[in-house]
Amino acid sequence: MQGADSWCYYNKAVAEGKSPKPPDSHDAINADFAYDLIDDFDALTDEDTLEKCSRNATQNANEALNGQIWRRCPKTVYVSSMVVSIATAMAVNAFNRGAVGVLRILHQSQLRQTANSITMTAAKDKQRLNAAANAEKTTTKKTEESEKTSACASS
Repeated sequence: MQGADSWCYYNKAVAEGKSPKPPDSHDAINADFAYDLIDDFDALTDEDTLEKCSRNATQNANEALNGQIWRRCPKTVYVSSMVVSIATAMAVNAFNRGAVGVLRILHQSQLRQTANSITMTAAKDKQRLNAAANAEKTTTKKTEESEKTSACASS
């Protein structure tokens, strides 16, 4: 739309014969999506999460989250801060809730999901969780072996 009905503050002000001034502020993300993310941020204060942080066991998780952000919004391409904010919100959602988290956003946005999309996201999440469980077993095994070696060396 043009003129006084325009969404653009500049065009609207010019059409109304006013001096164009940018708005004071605006919400970077949809309010429904922001409320959905509150659960994720509340989970960050969970005792288990805080214990992992105190043991310095968060570096790989941080790198994984950063990887998801930059996969959605590469560092090599200039984008606005709003695009980075949206990419970050999407990555946090995917990191904490998996592929099914995207379906929740689609549902809240009143966008239709097909049975195929639901099945595929559930399968993708199952595959991701299995890979994480296998990686955790490997890490635990290496830690136990390292502790045994250290105990034997100090005896």
